[in-house]
Amino acid sequence: KMHAVKNFWQTGLKVFPNLKELPNLKLYLPENVINSAKEHVKDLKRPIVVINAGGMFSKRQGRTYPVEKWLELGNKIQQQYDGTIILNGAKEDKEFLLPLEQITNSVNYIGELSLEDSCGIISQADLMLSGDSGPLHIATALGVKSIGLYGSMPVKRTGCYCNGINIQSDKKCVPCNRRKCKYLKGTDKIYAPCMEEIEINRIFNSVKELLN
Repeated sequence: KMHAVKNFWQTGLKVFPNLKELPNLKLYLPENVINSAKEHVKDLKRPIVVINAGGMFSKRQGRTYPVEKWLELGNKIQQQYDGTIILNGAKEDKEFLLPLEQITNSVNYIGELSLEDSCGIISQADLMLSGDSGPLHIATALGVKSIGLYGSMPVKRTGCYCNGINIQSDKKCVPCNRRKCKYLKGTDKIYAPCMEEIEINRIFNSVKELLN
């Protein structure tokens, strides 16, 4: 019923009675990782927005936003801000996410970076967009402004802990917190209705709020 981070603190208190709960968490990266990331992005136009569109083959459904909507959103951001979109994701998603290369002035790092290097690139971004995922929470811990898209997962449990805006589907069954979506059972559909329901303009309004 509580946020996972707070749950971890309370678990830790059972072993370390003097453990102090911090209002924010911070991820520290080695200097060489940060310097390498700065070198990678030094010639990229700002603002730099990372789109983490992976999770197509996750064991948990209801976390993945449709590729065609990511594509439309990415181009909408570019029309407004004329910066750079960095595409981030796991190797197994690479082929599935190739259409995102159509986003104007995008750089595709999907499946190309180690976890450490991915953290470095994210640290240099002006904004992170993602479903509920490891990279989203890494971004918030790095102090990067973030927008998390939530379908099946409860925001109160796994929402951005700091530096973020959580956008949750308005579908009545949300959050079900199930691994498998009942609406996808027996179909060949990839996206849960809760994630499909999140409107692009709703996300874009949050983008403007954070980038402006």
